[in-house]
Amino acid sequence: MTCEAPAGIDGKDGPSYVDSVTAASSSGRRRHGDRRGEGRKKTRAFVPVPETSAGSVAFEAYYKAQGIVPDAEWSDFMGFMRKPLPVVVRVNARRAGWEELKAAFAADPRFQQLAWYPGGLAFQCASASLDGPLRECLGQLNRSYALRMQEAASLLPALLMRPGPEDLVLDMAAAPGGKSLQILELMAAAGDGGHGLGGAIIANDGDAERAMELLPLMLRKAHHPGIAVTLGSAAKFPAVFAPPGANEASTSQSADRQVLLDRVLCDVPCSSDGTLRKAPGIMARWRPHQGSLLHKKQLTILRRGLHLLKKGGRLVYSTCSLNPIECEAVVAAALAAFRGDCELVEDEAVEELRRAGLRARAGLASWKVPDTQRPKRQKAPDDQPPASEVGSAGVGCTLYTSLEEVQVPKEALSGLCATMFPPSNPEVLSQLRKAVRLLPQDNDSSGFFVAVFTKTRHWDAQPLSNSTPLPVEAVAVPALAPEKATVQADQMPLGAVATLRWRARNDLNVYELLDAAIDPEAQSIASYYGIDLSDPTTMFKHIIT
Repeated sequence: MTCEAPAGIDGKDGPSYVDSVTAASSSGRRRHGDRRGEGRKKTRAFVPVPETSAGSVAFEAYYKAQGIVPDAEWSDFMGFMRKPLPVVVRVNARRAGWEELKAAFAADPRFQQLAWYPGGLAFQCASASLDGPLRECLGQLNRSYALRMQEAASLLPALLMRPGPEDLVLDMAAAPGGKSLQILELMAAAGDGGHGLGGAIIANDGDAERAMELLPLMLRKAHHPGIAVTLGSAAKFPAVFAPPGANEASTSQSADRQVLLDRVLCDVPCSSDGTLRKAPGIMARWRPHQGSLLHKKQLTILRRGLHLLKKGGRLVYSTCSLNPIECEAVVAAALAAFRGDCELVEDEAVEELRRAGLRARAGLASWKVPDTQRPKRQKAPDDQPPASEVGSAGVGCTLYTSLEEVQVPKEALSGLCATMFPPSNPEVLSQLRKAVRLLPQDNDSSGFFVAVFTKTRHWDAQPLSNSTPLPVEAVAVPALAPEKATVQADQMPLGAVATLRWRARNDLNVYELLDAAIDPEAQSIASYYGIDLSDPTTMFKHIIT
């Protein structure tokens, strides 16, 4: 290398830049994750799964049937899927010395600048060039937060979110924290040279160890006061209601005002088959039904995120999967569920990245749904996949284009649902082309899917007058059995029903009005939570909050 100030990334041509950057973090204390005395030295070699394995055969047959890649590009697609993923680093422009570090990467012939990343702060290095000294140097820079090691495709969601310096942001599945740190950097960069301290980010994760140990360890590197780490299910993330402000009257309406979010990142758990270049072992275990088993969970998380989004806000839904059941099908189902209150956007954020050199393809408008019956394994020669898993078409299962085609008993449809199939609504179908697909051969990256939502209307969770008609979206309250209630549905205050109309669109919620004078369960619940069941409106307020 012929790099000046600093003399090199890994010190081959002089004092290493890492010496000054990490001096404070290497003062003899054992770093998180290091083995006592020697640190982490083990590396995993990239070993692609044989093409004749059951997983490889089923993978190729399934995605050929889905048409995610034109036939003329199939060999390039599979060729890249069997190559190791390049290493990508993102320089942290909020740290002192970042300009020197950026110059060092730009001068190093092993690194190639990602032209489409704003500010030229991201660089890519071929996996074969990542020798021991360079790996150790990048690891130290990563731990000191002078840079972050993050694959190229995963940089996209935060960029499309476009967070502002004063935004309230929710990362619904934040661990290990790389995307949350990137969002904080973008919030600061959007503050015209300031530190972006007016905004805040809620980093949530459902895993206790990751939320309570890993996320705080990662996010404290940002030195940002507006960080909150929460532990909980993304599908059940609670709504937050603000107390009356200093200039607001102390009324029930002001007390019930829901705090809505400016930005939401919905990077859902997925089958991760787009990351085969990073984890080739996924191919050996790959089966067509894996994406279908996650579809309902992904849809529930997305719908919850849209519930919490404010009007005009942006929600980014992303997966590292190639499967349309986890991508376009989830997006289409959410658009149908919100019936015009949410829509996909394809704005200047995507076009700017395309003009800068990012190759991004449109979402799919049609796909096929596999059955969810796991095939029984049968003995087969070592060099041949089990016949029951490959089938005549190589997929190992039946593929359906519509729910009407399914000719099996209802008990066999436990894993299939209507939301997995392409939508029949032409308006919803046309919006799917606004989603973004990244294929490995286009940017030498992993496979990725991103869709950007915005909310066009939000129903405030506030009581309405009895003269106000309910909108179409309002949840109908069924008639209650006389032994279960003394207040009939037609006598219930309209405000109690209207309060439920936005968040009650979740199919998993079932509401039932109980009379404490009759039902002992209602008495027990009311006593425990201190609820006054004599007022139905108060009872509903407690239920939804």
